[in-house]
This record gives sequence, structure tokens and C-alpha cells, in this order.
Amino acid sequence: QLPDGGLSGLRIAYSRTLGYARVDAEVAGCVDAAVAELAALGAVVEDIDLVLEDPISIMQPLWSVALAIGLEAMTGAQRAQLDPPVRDLAAPGFSMSALHYRAIERQREALARRMNLLHDNFDLLVTPQLATTAFADGHEVPPGSGLERWWEWSPFTYPFNLTQQPAATVPCGFTAGGLPVAMQLVGRRCADTQVLRAARAWEAAHPFRLPPL
Repeated sequence: QLPDGGLSGLRIAYSRTLGYARVDAEVAGCVDAAVAELAALGAVVEDIDLVLEDPISIMQPLWSVALAIGLEAMTGAQRAQLDPPVRDLAAPGFSMSALHYRAIERQREALARRMNLLHDNFDLLVTPQLATTAFADGHEVPPGSGLERWWEWSPFTYPFNLTQQPAATVPCGFTAGGLPVAMQLVGRRCADTQVLRAARAWEAAHPFRLPPL
């Protein structure tokens, strides 16, 4: 059973970029409007100047080791069937030392402590969920965007894998071309119920719907 309780009184911090993300203007506009609605629903919302360094430098080595563990049991023929970015990301994991891995883990722990301290003043952190809208399949990045790897258009999700914070994605509008946009609700570590409460309140006030035809 999902929790009720609405948004009244919840202290919400809003960060448009986390200090490093490049966000499509239409995406940012939709999320800005949705955050204003959170305030109208009773939350106490504050724009914050959260400036993080992109934690992909932490996430990428950890991914590499995890993927290398998975690939180790595969035959060469099986590995050949994987998408090239997966093989590329796994490659450094096969030769990473335990000392290097532990140093990366300590960086992860420091990031988690910093984000937990944010929740001394706020119940939730809100960000865009993705930095762009959907693009043609068969591409790792949007064609013509100048991006190189997929995490550049998904810069808001992996930080909270690292910090072990619960997060929920809720639809919050459409671009002029009818493509969906979502915002991300992030709670303090182990505060899953509070994140679900906020997501339920948003859905009740803004039922999820299909894009305009």
C-alpha cells in the first residue's frame, strides 16, 4: 500500500543541473513549471545552488569492474554480441587494482556523506530526470548533439546509485513536439516512503496521461 499524506510541509530543494549537467531548454522549462506546481500543492520549495563535480568519474570505474565480472564468464562469441559501449566500459575493469578500486569507493562514500548532509535541511531533492527528450533508436547519443557517451544525456540518475538514495521518476509534461518530460524526486537514504508519498501526491494532482495528438 502506497503512503498518503500529500506534499504539504515537505521541504524541497530544486537543482536544475546538479552543477554539471547540460539540460535541453524545453526539458528545463517543463521541470521548472512542475516545481512551481509542487509549491502550489503545499511544499516549501527552494532553488539551491548545488555545485557537484560530475560523479561519472566515480561511477565509470565501478561500472567497469561490475561489467568485467559479468563478462569474465562469457565466451568470445558471447562478448561479440554485446553492444560496443558495454565492452568498452568493461575493459578497464579487468586490470583495475584493488587499491584503485578502494580509492574510488572512498570518493563514493564522500559523495554520499555530502548528499546526506543536504537532507539535514530538505526532505527531498528535485531534478530533471533526463537532460534531453527521446531520440531515434539505434544511437547511443542524440544525432548531431555533440555528445559522446550515453551518460551525458542521463546525468541525473547515476549519482543516486552511488549515494544509495531512493529516487522516483514522475511525468511532468510534454515538449512542443509531444515528447514526454519527467522530473526526479530524490529522498534521504532509506526514506523510500517519503519519496513514494511525494510521487503519489504528484500523480493524484497530475494524473499520468498520453501525449497530445
